[in-house]
Amino acid sequence: MAGRRTASHARTYVLASCGLGLGVGGWAIASPAMVLIGVALLAAILVDWLYLTLVDARARPIVLTRVAQPNPAPAGQTIVVQLLPPPDATPGWAADQATVSETLPPDLVPWSALTTRPRERGGLGLSYSITSPTRGQWRVGPYRLSRPSPLGLWQGRRQAGTTHRLTVWPPTVPLAAPPTAPDRAGRTARDALPQPRPDNTTVRQYAPGDDLRRIHWRSSARRGDLVSRAEEPTDSDRVWVGVVVETSADASARELAVSLAASWCQAIIRQNSPVDLACGAHLHHGDLGHLLTVLAGASQADLAQPLPATPPDGAALLVVASGPFGTAPDHLPAPPRGVGLGRQHNGAVVISADPAVAAGLAAAGWPVVQLTADVPLADAAERVNALWQARAV
Repeated sequence: MAGRRTASHARTYVLASCGLGLGVGGWAIASPAMVLIGVALLAAILVDWLYLTLVDARARPIVLTRVAQPNPAPAGQTIVVQLLPPPDATPGWAADQATVSETLPPDLVPWSALTTRPRERGGLGLSYSITSPTRGQWRVGPYRLSRPSPLGLWQGRRQAGTTHRLTVWPPTVPLAAPPTAPDRAGRTARDALPQPRPDNTTVRQYAPGDDLRRIHWRSSARRGDLVSRAEEPTDSDRVWVGVVVETSADASARELAVSLAASWCQAIIRQNSPVDLACGAHLHHGDLGHLLTVLAGASQADLAQPLPATPPDGAALLVVASGPFGTAPDHLPAPPRGVGLGRQHNGAVVISADPAVAAGLAAAGWPVVQLTADVPLADAAERVNALWQARAV
């Protein structure tokens, strides 16, 4: 616990002024009673301060535990944050008059439903809820403990430097996956996107406990040592989604672009296919939670950066949000040209009222859906789903 200090109230200065005035006035008019009252007021203020200072110095530091559930959370879901005291909290700070307050980011409160209430456990602790309709990442904390002096003229304060990050994922809607894309050998699974095959694997050193069925015997014989299959799919087996937002695009266009990218990641991963997320000049891999967290924290500066140099090789979706003048961002990739990949496996979403950007991407070979920033997310998803309805049977 850091930041220990003692603060005074306005009534403390009023009483001190009265005591000083009575003392000086009584001395001037030779009234011992007035002098005694004035000295008693000043002494009471001093004793009240000394008592609180000594109690505060002797009290053990208290560390509250901050718990946020759920975290991360989807947009629109309520996050409940609790500050819980330890069961053996020092009695002086666990008294009923002790209070806890939390520092919240100023940009979080205006558009979030925030409610707070003190906890009943020993008078210490706090519980509050935040409901965010949009994505983001914020730091809450530090928290402050406050305890009044016996006469209520002073207040002891302690501040903890601990903070906690709250993550709200972008809103998502059901989005269709593209038709099955054939692999490099031209083979196509019936009901799923391409899955990794034994010849699309890497190997690693055998570790005790590895399943013997995962040993790659051919590589083991060639190396003279046991190695296991890692089963990492090649690029052609991975689905790619890229999102880039021009700096002049407004906030609604940016959030629509991020939500469409998040919805597509969700649709692909639920079909047990890996996804490469090109966002903020980096190529991100991982499970759905990781990719949604990346999109939750992506700022306008991140989204305006050129996409990674590695172009898509499997089925791909490109989401572009452009400004009012329709200027296309630089370094947009061309659609993939893998074996068996056709226009029905790739698509580009342009969020702009100007047709110039859409025309440029169409000329590069992307099937394009053009939207405006005011289109609801559910309607935008229906337009994107129409990209895959042209699948050749």
